[in-house]
Amino acid sequence: MKDRPGTVVQEDNAPAHSHSHQASIYNLYGVMKMLWPGNSPDLNAIEKAWAWLKRQTTARGCPKTRRELEAI
Repeated sequence: MKDRPGTVVQEDNAPAHSHSHQASIYNLYGVMKMLWPGNSPDLNAIEKAWAWLKRQTTARGCPKTRRELEAI
């Protein structure tokens, strides 16, 4: 907080981030924490692109040989 006053930490609700000791350290040093829902597809920009990406990468089918794979 000395070097970057006003910094806000963004974390999801993963067990490693929600441990009670972590909260006590944040409180001790005055770190602001923004709660963020874990695995929220509506807040994740890549989620809407997965179907398009799959169609693009599988349009030609699976490579049959190692040579075909290396040519990609």
